[in-house]
Formats: sequence, structure tokens, C-alpha cells
Amino acid sequence: MERRDFLRGAVAGALALSAQSRALHAQAPGTIRNLTGRLNVINVGGNNVVCCRAVPSDTLVFVDCGAPNSRDQLQATIKTFAGNAKPEILFNTHYHIDHTGNNEVFAAAGARIIAHVKSATDSVRTSGVLVTTTPRERA
Repeated sequence: MERRDFLRGAVAGALALSAQSRALHAQAPGTIRNLTGRLNVINVGGNNVVCCRAVPSDTLVFVDCGAPNSRDQLQATIKTFAGNAKPEILFNTHYHIDHTGNNEVFAAAGARIIAHVKSATDSVRTSGVLVTTTPRERA
């Protein structure tokens, strides 16, 4: 076997395994880790989303919302433990796409999105979602 043929085969095999791994990862359901009775960490696509079931129990509060390619997986995972509960508030810790990638989904569901003014500027510019900042930051 020639070296060139070996390298072509190795690269083709690595690409095939990578594509298969990504496809399986994208289809896998998210995992839920319960921290307390009402506090959960959801892992979808390698991103953590924190969810707290607020009182009354039909509303949810989230910290970050994952990458945009995890939307369907995140929604399905939330439905498994929260049923038809509605997202009330979403806190964005900072503007990285893996933390704010599903802002539009949460905004469409009626959630109020809260972020630092610097994150809000980036979020509004890139996603079209209105993000609320604290009164002190608005001044």
C-alpha cells in the first residue's frame, strides 16, 4: 500500500466517524440533573442550561439557553420534566452564542430576557430580541 493511499483512507475514515458522531450527538436527548426539588441543570449539545421551577409551578426561570443548534433538543428535554410550563424569565450570563443561541425561542414563548447592558447591545444587534437591563444600567 502506498503512503498516499493510506493517508486518503485514514482521512476519509476520520471524517466519516466524525460525521456519524455529530449526527448521533445531535439526535440524543438532553440530560437533566436535578440539584434540588425545583432546580435542574439541562445538558444539550454540550451546553448547560439551568432551569428553576418558580412558584407558581407552571412558570420556569432559566439561566442561559444553549446554542441555536440545540433548540429542538432543549425544548423536548424541558417538556419531559416541565410539561406545558411556560418560560417566564431568561437570564443571559454573557453574550456567547452557546449562552444566548435560543433567545428567540424563549422570547417567542413569552419569556422576559435579562442581561447586562453590554450583552444586551450585542443580543439586540445580532438576534433582534429585546433584552431588559437593570434600571441602573439604562442611565
